[in-house]
Amino acid sequence: MDKKLEIQLQTDFPQIFIDLYGDRTSTCMTWGCSCSDGWYDIIYDCCKKLQRLMDENPGYKLYATQIKEKYGSLRFYINFNNDEISDKDFNETFWNLANKIVEEVEEKSYYICELCGKPGKINGTGWYRCLCKHCKKRGI
Repeated sequence: MDKKLEIQLQTDFPQIFIDLYGDRTSTCMTWGCSCSDGWYDIIYDCCKKLQRLMDENPGYKLYATQIKEKYGSLRFYINFNNDEISDKDFNETFWNLANKIVEEVEEKSYYICELCGKPGKINGTGWYRCLCKHCKKRGI
């Protein structure tokens, strides 16, 4: 993803992107979002929902550990930051809601061109990509 878009995500969602460009020995976010720009809007929408969930549940925080393309679809991995919350206070409902938000965006990526953001479908044999007709025709 274009670095400017990644910086915009970090600016708008600092908690979620707390590890962006962090130390490669402790986070996969070192490499930023390892996907093309076409998924920016669905990633942004996912982050808005995750941020709203955190705002509605003070004390509960989560952050992205890796965002990438795999087998033609988006993978958005998160972790729960419970440094300030004991295991007995862990809110399983919060975690389940966060995972549902992530699952929805991953599912959307099956139908969104990873290059341009228009409707697409997964193509390929060996290396799978979700592309619209136009991007596929261009041979990108």
